[in-house]
Amino acid sequence: MRGIAERPGRAEGGLKGERVRVWLGAGGLAAATAFAYWNGLHSAFIFDDADSTLNNPSIHRLSWRILDPPHGGITASGRPLFNASLALNWAWTGADTWSYHAVNLAGHILAGLLLFGLVRRTLLRIRFPAPDALGLGWAIALLWLLHPLQTESVTYIVQRTEMMMGLFYLAVLYALVRLAEAEEGGGRRAAPWALAGVVACLAGMLSKEVMVSAPVVALLYDRAFLGGSFAAAWQRRKYFFLALAATWIPLGCEVWANRDRGGTSGLDVGVTALGYWMTQGPAICHYLRLAVWPHPLVLDYAFQRQWIEHPLAALPADLAVVALAVGAIWLLVRRPRWGVLAFAFFAILAPTSLVPGNRQTLAEHRMYLALAPLIAAALIGAWRLLPRRRAAMICLLAGAVGALFLVRVRARNADYDDPEHLWLDNLRYTPRNQFALCNLGAVYYREGRLAEAERVFRHAAQVAPAYGAAESNLGLVLIAEHKFTDAMVHLRRALALAPDSFEATNNMGVALASLHRWDEAISWYRRAIAMLPDYHDALLNLALAQAAEAENHFQAGVALSNQGRWREAIAEYEQALRWQSTLAGAYANIGNAWLALHDSARAVAALQRAVALAPGSAACHYNLALALKAAGRRPEALHEDEIAARLAPNLPEAANNLAVALDESGRREDAIRVLKAFLARHPDSALVRQNLARLQGARRDGP
Repeated sequence: MRGIAERPGRAEGGLKGERVRVWLGAGGLAAATAFAYWNGLHSAFIFDDADSTLNNPSIHRLSWRILDPPHGGITASGRPLFNASLALNWAWTGADTWSYHAVNLAGHILAGLLLFGLVRRTLLRIRFPAPDALGLGWAIALLWLLHPLQTESVTYIVQRTEMMMGLFYLAVLYALVRLAEAEEGGGRRAAPWALAGVVACLAGMLSKEVMVSAPVVALLYDRAFLGGSFAAAWQRRKYFFLALAATWIPLGCEVWANRDRGGTSGLDVGVTALGYWMTQGPAICHYLRLAVWPHPLVLDYAFQRQWIEHPLAALPADLAVVALAVGAIWLLVRRPRWGVLAFAFFAILAPTSLVPGNRQTLAEHRMYLALAPLIAAALIGAWRLLPRRRAAMICLLAGAVGALFLVRVRARNADYDDPEHLWLDNLRYTPRNQFALCNLGAVYYREGRLAEAERVFRHAAQVAPAYGAAESNLGLVLIAEHKFTDAMVHLRRALALAPDSFEATNNMGVALASLHRWDEAISWYRRAIAMLPDYHDALLNLALAQAAEAENHFQAGVALSNQGRWREAIAEYEQALRWQSTLAGAYANIGNAWLALHDSARAVAALQRAVALAPGSAACHYNLALALKAAGRRPEALHEDEIAARLAPNLPEAANNLAVALDESGRREDAIRVLKAFLARHPDSALVRQNLARLQGARRDGP
């Protein structure tokens, strides 16, 4: 690693040809990465995604609040720029996930292109031949972009925070090398590159705390590849480095405001610092193994408590990592260019390795950027060992390995697209992981597989007796199974374990609503909404409870209270629609409420919106027909009744409604034909038989 390959005397045609090759290489990297991740663009929200998106009120409206994410330990806490990026996605597609995945993929590709440019320009500065610098830069970027370890940071939506940190970290180093080139060329474009580097550093600090080491690594990079010594680097670019260091101030403010990240990270979260540090030797060794052989990949390792309970078992790995760290420091002193790569690996992992946490001792997304210096060291080392045609051989090797990586990435994306398989696979490697168990149970619950969901949640509660979410979810399943008494027992236990759990509070309301104890249910829903003002499930449940209570009052003849409850229900549905504007059921219920309040115009408008959002819903068309009749728009009502009967051919109410509409339109024979056709399929329908007899009697009596 020695001087500059791009000499002033190079022919203009050669420079143009090299630019073409650079752009072709960049295009190939982008295309390969896009193809690798394309099948993951429609994966649903999983795991922690909901906390930072669905249940994060700060992103549901574009205002200054997007830069003030909730505290409490969700992924977005203390990371305002990451939170703002989620807010833009929410404004774009709401709860539809494809835009979130698209942004993650675009950011990953851009980070890979920055790595490509950074490596190429760095190698040119130390007199690598231009084709070799281009080939090595391309190969390093390709393997980094397609390495299966990166899937967690790209396909798992909220790990965008890791991707953003990596993107801005690389941008700082790329801006630094371009700043040096501009200064050497007369300084004409130096200021924009200096500003770009500082802005990128600030953006990274506001995306994730791991960015903290970027100013230090930038100074070491300058000393090794640009200035030649600390004194020279400082003399030439001290104001730039001071500006980079100043970005520690906003980072410090965010860290102070979110000191223990909801009780999960810090020096006072129930885990001793020494005990946690003992776990990091095995964790880093595990990362190094996955860098070489990325299997198995595990989304959530939970808390590997046995590493703390038996520290001697971790001692060999801890000693090995300490030796590697000492070696990195030695390289910084004696072989600074290699030392920067080694130091960067440890510097990127340092925040999560040194700050104790009681939730995870390792996570694959932590290797997102730390993988880059490993791949760079491996390929540059291989280049030095090969005798001739070194760049071509490295590119061929990288292409072959990259193809294997691409297949593995697409297979991993398919795992994310099948949550049941994802969590079953996770449990194969962490069988007592209560988080994986609860997520698997949630999949079964959503699919209506209640017996399996109950079994999984009971197992989670046994594995982690202090984990309130398992008890809360178990209570919800028992409600669906109509085991209300047992459900209340588990929900009370969940609230005793986690009294601030908005989910358990909402579930208690569901249990009470299932017993038709509407006033109590409404009270619990209001408590849940007080904890999380934009809590979608509680808002809808509250509206449903108020509508049900209004219906009860209506049947009892309590007119004034009935009207008030209907209006309260409408207000809650509208609040839910501010959270997500595509809820057809909410519009349908608003329409029904306005119909009960005898406001047919508003009822028609709401139900037309419901039909537009859910054109295949027979219930929406059926209710719209009722509203149109109330508004005196009988021809349109007949059309909606025909659609409802076609969509729900086995529903007696739909057949009856259509028959009545036809009769009122003077088409009594058609009405009788509809009812006879229904009875031919369902001869036991008393309702339809009674209506048929009425119409036939009316036919005999005349108009």
